Amino acid sequence: MQPAMSSTSATPRTSKARAIGSCRASASNELRVALCFYGLARNLNLTRQSLLLHLIEPLHDAIERTAAGALDVFVHGLLVEREAVQAGRTAAFPHSIGPIDYMPDWSFAHPCRLWLEDQAHVDVSQNLSVVMAQFRQQSFGYSAATSMNFVRAYYSMSRAAALVREQQARAGVHYTHVVLARSDTGLLAPIHWRAPEPWTIAVPNFQHWRGVNDRFAMGGARAMLDVLMSQYAEWQRGGVPAELQGVLPERARCFILAARRVRVSVLPMCLARVRSSGEASLCDTAPHPAVCYWSAIEGVWPWGRELPHCMQRKAGSESLVRVPGDLDDPCGNAVSVVRAMHSFGWRPTHTLPLADGASD
Repeated sequence: MQPAMSSTSATPRTSKARAIGSCRASASNELRVALCFYGLARNLNLTRQSLLLHLIEPLHDAIERTAAGALDVFVHGLLVEREAVQAGRTAAFPHSIGPIDYMPDWSFAHPCRLWLEDQAHVDVSQNLSVVMAQFRQQSFGYSAATSMNFVRAYYSMSRAAALVREQQARAGVHYTHVVLARSDTGLLAPIHWRAPEPWTIAVPNFQHWRGVNDRFAMGGARAMLDVLMSQYAEWQRGGVPAELQGVLPERARCFILAARRVRVSVLPMCLARVRSSGEASLCDTAPHPAVCYWSAIEGVWPWGRELPHCMQRKAGSESLVRVPGDLDDPCGNAVSVVRAMHSFGWRPTHTLPLADGASD
């Protein structure tokens, strides 16, 4: 692994904190992968171990040791003070909330580039509420806070993409692939690296909610950087397209990719969002009704039978959906999932809250 960059845990509270660590990708590497973390670092203390064991280390082994490539980590995070988080979350989670670091320590990931911003400062300076109002997600019972987190997520993605582009300009090389992961989502099983085709994005093979799973993605660098991770800038310039207004986040992502004819493939993955309280829903890990019956109704694409309408558009004579056959369930049974969650200090629940203000 790369030598650790200096820890940011002692950095004073500020609207921005930026750092450059050790970056590995060079022209001598045929495979150059940028692993980008984004979003609100509300619970990094809970997801850190799973991200290291099941995402960073497997990618490092597959890309650098097996393929003789290079893996660089990029981090953009939005920071919330502990007091603000407690005030906003007590009603949703009456039990105690785990410790949340205002300035989280990302040194375990050995970032190539890191950029942390104060969320309150970003909300005001970027006028995010104006963009948020255009999505009209309240029709699904989403609170204003949840809709705001949706916009913040795409803002954070755009900043992570900016870090990648800065490093490309600095090093004089371009990354071939980008992996995009949320800092509030932990993995319960190791990821299996398989380089996606240039204009294809691979997502987890469940929880699509009649759209595209929005908790993890990896793909060719152009599809990731120029399409998926550039949406916030496009919304700022031209407003939110009509087809993205009043739809679920997964549905919105589906339209985003289809509009640019980005193909979608699936990966067998086991991952779950972890709340600030430490709660993780078993429904996040179940691609069939063994745990949550509605995941069979809304979560899984019955590939080739009921594809989401937004992915039925054609790119020439080809469908925008690629079916590699990886529809197995790496999570195993519910007992193994519960044990894995407990091993990371998470609290398994059977609920799948939609409007809890925690989705970003």
